[in-house]
Amino acid sequence: MAGSPLPGTEDDISTSDGFGVPNLTSYNGCSLASGHDISLGILNIRLNPVHHGQDGIYQFTHGATVMKCVKLFIYGQPNKPTISSNVSMAYDGQSVTLRCHSVSSTVPGDHNLSMTYEWKRGEHVVTSDGKFILEAKSRGSLTIMNVVTSDTKYNFTCRATEDSGNTSLSSDAFYLKVVYGPNAVTLSPSHVSYALDETLPLNNISCFSDCYPGCTYTWLKGGVVFSSGPVLSLGSLLRGEAGNYVCRATNPERPSISLNSSGTALML
Repeated sequence: MAGSPLPGTEDDISTSDGFGVPNLTSYNGCSLASGHDISLGILNIRLNPVHHGQDGIYQFTHGATVMKCVKLFIYGQPNKPTISSNVSMAYDGQSVTLRCHSVSSTVPGDHNLSMTYEWKRGEHVVTSDGKFILEAKSRGSLTIMNVVTSDTKYNFTCRATEDSGNTSLSSDAFYLKVVYGPNAVTLSPSHVSYALDETLPLNNISCFSDCYPGCTYTWLKGGVVFSSGPVLSLGSLLRGEAGNYVCRATNPERPSISLNSSGTALML
C-alpha cells in the first residue's frame, strides 16, 4: 500500500502478519504509534513530522521474508512552470500555440500524478472560446487564433496544479511578438521642398516608421536607389543633386511590403 502525506504532517503506517514479531527496515524519524501490538505482529509506525528524505519503501520482514511493503510518497509543490511558443514571431492572422510546463516535486518520482494548468491573460482567467482554444483535459497548451498586433499589449501566465491539490507559483509573464509595419512613413523636418543656392549645406533629413521587429530604410532619387539608412545626409549641395527624394521603409520580416514617404524636392 502507499501513503502520500504533505511534508510537516504526521503519517501512521500500519501492517500486520500472523507469523510472530516483525522487524522494521526504515528511515530515521520513525517511532511506534498507538495501536501497535508487537506480540501479535501488529506494528504501527509514526513519522512525526513527515519530511523529505522519508519517502520510499518501508519493509516489514519475518526473518529473511518480506511480509509487507509500504511505499510512502511525499507531496511537493509543482515547480514554477515555463511557457514556450511554437513560433518566435507571429504574423497578423496567424495562430500561435503556447505550452505551459511544470515538473513535479513529489517524491519518489515514479508516481502517476498528473498536472492540470490554468492560464491567464493579464488578470483574467482564459477559457476556451472563439479566440482561445485550451488543450482538452490538462489545458497544458493554449492556442491563440487570428493573432493581431493588439495581442502584444497583454501578457500570458500559467500555473500548474497536481492531483495532490498542490499548486505552483505563476510562470513568468510571456508576451506575444507580432510582426507588423511599416506604418506611416514620416520625415523630419517635414518640408516638401527646399530651394537653396548651390554649395549651401542642407540639414539632414530623417525618416521614421513603425515596424516590428524593426524597419530598414532606403532613399530613392527619381525612383532609383540613392542611399541606405534612415538619414539623408547631403551636406553642401551640388547642382546634380537637385531632384525629388523619397524614403522607403521596409520590414525585413515582410520584404514584399514597403511604404514610401511623400517626396521632398530639392531645387538649386
